[in-house]
Amino acid sequence: MKFYMSYWSGGYLKQPESYLINYHKLCAHYIIQNHGEVHLITDSNSKDSFNSIPYATVSTELDSLSPNLNWALGKLYTYKKLSQQGDPFLHVDYDVFAKQPFPENKLSSSVLVQSIEKILPPVRWNDLDTFYKYCPNKGYCNRDDVNDISYNTGIFGGNDLEFINKYATSAFNLSIDPANQDGYQRMNQGGECWYLPTIFLEQYYLYQCSKHFNVGITTLLRGGDYDGHWFNSDMRQLEYVHINDLKDRNGFKAFKEKGHNKIVQLVNRKLREAGIELA
Repeated sequence: MKFYMSYWSGGYLKQPESYLINYHKLCAHYIIQNHGEVHLITDSNSKDSFNSIPYATVSTELDSLSPNLNWALGKLYTYKKLSQQGDPFLHVDYDVFAKQPFPENKLSSSVLVQSIEKILPPVRWNDLDTFYKYCPNKGYCNRDDVNDISYNTGIFGGNDLEFINKYATSAFNLSIDPANQDGYQRMNQGGECWYLPTIFLEQYYLYQCSKHFNVGITTLLRGGDYDGHWFNSDMRQLEYVHINDLKDRNGFKAFKEKGHNKIVQLVNRKLREAGIELA
């Protein structure tokens, strides 16, 4: 199993600020400590920001991407690229801090993600309607509002490279399809829904592909946004934190006002304890 991180400056955070670089440092530190090495796929605009992190390799292949409403396009490209290389892999988001090793029984899964999520919070259902109404290319989507779910991809990868390639290639092509851009823009109307195309095209679409190809998905954490008891229990046991998940649970505005600085301070403290220089 090979471990990867990625950063695309075409996403919503653009050039990485110092706190983001420190997120990368702590994430990479835990992966290297537990699994030996980690690789980075990024672009030329961001590469120098990560020079102090001991990645095994650094690629700037994300230079090939054009601006897109799907901020996760760099991740989808990375999944697609890695699935073609022939080695089982796990991609870890830079805001995921896993102090304990990922369990071997999880790493042997066909496809591994962080956790299950509801399809969309109620305030976003209209945007799901928008996709099915205004996007002519629906890929492998077959809507079932009763049974459909979504996946949190704070971590993503596995051993079924054929399926991963089908999913990532289709999701990437769906993201850049000119015929769908008007529909994505309609989903991108501000408020609580401004990041909807990304959630839809990476997380919701992964479930749609797993349903279409009849492929089972394993979760690292039990429960999810519908069941905090098991979810929080597994996070404590694995000493696992995903910052974006905290944002989703507490609300982006509340997190930015009250939680962001605390997280930054905690990350900085963990880096100092490990003897790692701050950005």
